[in-house]
Amino acid sequence: MFRVAISIIVCAAMLFMTGLAGVAAATSESLEKLLSEAKIVDPNNKIRVSLDLPNALASISTYEETAASESDCKISAVFMAKKVMDAVPELSHVRVLFFEAQNPTRYREATVRRGDIKAFDSGQLDKKSLLSSIELLSGTTSGAESRKSNSAGVVDGPLAAKRLRLRASIEELKEKGVNVVAYNASFSKLEDLVSGKTDEQKIGFELEKLERAVNEQLKVKSESATTAATTVTHTRAALQEGNTYYKQAQASFVKGDYNNAIKALSSAIYAKPDEASYFLFLGYSYAHRGLSSDYKAAETAYQRAGALNPNEWHAFDYLGDLYFKQMRYGEARDMYNKTLTMKGVDPGEIAEIRENMKTINQQLTGTHPDDWKQYR
Repeated sequence: MFRVAISIIVCAAMLFMTGLAGVAAATSESLEKLLSEAKIVDPNNKIRVSLDLPNALASISTYEETAASESDCKISAVFMAKKVMDAVPELSHVRVLFFEAQNPTRYREATVRRGDIKAFDSGQLDKKSLLSSIELLSGTTSGAESRKSNSAGVVDGPLAAKRLRLRASIEELKEKGVNVVAYNASFSKLEDLVSGKTDEQKIGFELEKLERAVNEQLKVKSESATTAATTVTHTRAALQEGNTYYKQAQASFVKGDYNNAIKALSSAIYAKPDEASYFLFLGYSYAHRGLSSDYKAAETAYQRAGALNPNEWHAFDYLGDLYFKQMRYGEARDMYNKTLTMKGVDPGEIAEIRENMKTINQQLTGTHPDDWKQYR
């Protein structure tokens, strides 16, 4: 209702700005006249329009053209829906029913959504994609007039209000990107039961069965959307909090205050434990503080950074430096070799690695074989 109220206010403002504030709101009769004058379908074919503003829905009933193809019906539905939507801005979708002139108990039905019309007008959808987005469903009624009830096109009969809500739920699923062909087919069968004067208990049983299936799917879509939105929100908040601590760590590090740098980085990691850059800086801070236990802590932090981001060459380069400083030359050589195979390594770092590799070679072999020239 809030959305409808806002739409009415906006619509009234637009009418005032164009000098038309005194024009009465659109009615079923005025919309029927509008469509007849537009001559989208044969002017001899009677057109009926019903409005259901609380559900932002309009229903149009008319007779289909002789030998009209599926594409013809969809195109006519689009043109009529656009006319009605332009006249009633608060509508989100329009249902168009084409009855057979020779057998008015049979019809074809198309639902046109405002979002698809807007996408087509803006060029996001071409004609083929627009028509493909519209399903053309076939059905039968006990008579042409029976499709006119409840301002929404459900068959007159038992549980009409519940069937109307179920129809809206199916439409909601479609708008959420769910394939609703099976749901629409089941709903058409339900309407056929009503048309055939089936016992209300049987109708209620079938309605509740379809309602459970639709509501379960709506629940799944809702939970999925909520989870995704919550995850994004939490990730952004965690990154923002982590970056605040990261900046504090930078400020402490440049002052040589490694204790507070490590403390701030530990807080950053607590806020967002999957951020490789936090672990990289933490290892770097431990390595610079240089207490007896810090080398192991630095090693663990670098390894974690490399695991979180295997493309982060600094993690492997810094591990090499750490091992080199501890005279763990075999491990240092492995990390340096890995670093040299990675993309984006700073040329200055490459030069330093090659110098260190010369020392490693001397320590491990005591010689300078020709195959070590690559490090000179």
